Amino acid sequence: MRQLPDEFARRIKDGLRGARYVVRHGARRGQEVVSFAPGLPDIALFTDTVLNATERTANVLLQRKRPDFEYPGSVLDVYAELLAEADPAERKRHFVHLQYRLIEAVLRRLGASNVFISEREIALAHDSLQRRQRRRVAALRVAREEASPEEATRFWVAAAVVLGARHPLREIDLPRAADARSTCLEQAPAPFCLLTVALTGAILTTRDNRDGDDGLDATIDSAAAVVTARFDRLHAMFTGPGAVDNLIREFAAVLPFLP
Repeated sequence: MRQLPDEFARRIKDGLRGARYVVRHGARRGQEVVSFAPGLPDIALFTDTVLNATERTANVLLQRKRPDFEYPGSVLDVYAELLAEADPAERKRHFVHLQYRLIEAVLRRLGASNVFISEREIALAHDSLQRRQRRRVAALRVAREEASPEEATRFWVAAAVVLGARHPLREIDLPRAADARSTCLEQAPAPFCLLTVALTGAILTTRDNRDGDDGLDATIDSAAAVVTARFDRLHAMFTGPGAVDNLIREFAAVLPFLP
């Protein structure tokens, strides 16, 4: 079976995920009203099931395994493959997978169960990052087995900044819980999520934390706590001039103490 072209496959999956978001969003909204149309929950559940099955089929057509991120080792394996890959197209696929699944894991941990993340926008962010790296040495520049802690931190921060410009987090149903993290997520969903993703990735790739007895969630919680406590400052850096260098310095100040 021949692979679908990457761009075409990403458009298909984005379309399916967007449709799934709409179905789940409608079901949630319906549950919140008093007069809920008879039979609508069953229709929504059936549609959601069909969309999930179709997305799995699209993944099969790509003929590439897509492991979920449940443990630190899952993230580190894809990151290592990214660094070691010499083929630009394959390296781009690793980047998209790494960022998509970690964004998804962070949002799930923050309590957002229904989201629409665009793979295509993550791929375009990778292209922007590559253009920037032609002018500056960075972690993705060469194929090798590992990067220094400084390079790893720069990779995550630079990725977050270019992702912020592409807006891959298209839709999100905010968690119902009222806490400091949810307040930050509601205030600026994409910056809060992407900063948490970047710090989570930096924590994992700047130290030996492959086993992670508490799973990936413990690392996400540590990153989210720091981003929440410093969100006004980090948000201003994220959207201001010199974002990458400023955020690297900010991360460097806290990474030795995490998690």
